[in-house]
Amino acid sequence: MDAEQKKELEHIIQSYRDTNLDTINYWWEYSSFDSWRFWLTFILLAVPLLVLYFKIDRNRVYQIGFYGFAIHMLGVYVDTIGTNYGFWSYPYKMIPVLPTSFTLTSSMIPVAFMLMYQWQSRKRINYYLCAAGVSAIFVFIIHPIFMWLDMFQMYRGFNYLIMYVNYFGGSIMAKLVLDAFVYLNKKNDTIRIRKIK
Repeated sequence: MDAEQKKELEHIIQSYRDTNLDTINYWWEYSSFDSWRFWLTFILLAVPLLVLYFKIDRNRVYQIGFYGFAIHMLGVYVDTIGTNYGFWSYPYKMIPVLPTSFTLTSSMIPVAFMLMYQWQSRKRINYYLCAAGVSAIFVFIIHPIFMWLDMFQMYRGFNYLIMYVNYFGGSIMAKLVLDAFVYLNKKNDTIRIRKIK
């Protein structure tokens, strides 16, 4: 690494540090423990996880959990990209060092999709119709409520239609990932059975 490249990299790292310090200072000023929005985000984080604890099918906990983890990770990636590029922001967050909404990406969204997946697979209802419905609830009901509460803001032409594509596209990708791992697991079980015989 030459001196100019090293200097440019150090400038970028310092910019990250400055931005993180500004974000933490903003959080302490407007979004910390003395704000009702902090406690609302805490409740919106805790309640879905409690519901999941009591409602998840214990016989399929690994499969449903893996699906939820896939939804969570895809949500974190999309949310991080969107906030880093300034398409949306969360003025009030529970954890200031994360660019994403910890409440949405770690609890509300994964839990809603996990319970939907559990329900639709048990009832044998089309997954994509159910995923489209859950996506619509988040995009056209929950996010507008968050905007009304000033807990979510959109910028630079980002809109609900693009958001819907993100949600529904993420649910399709999570299902494909899950299906691939279920297929590999079944294939592995078949090979193991043949070896035992």
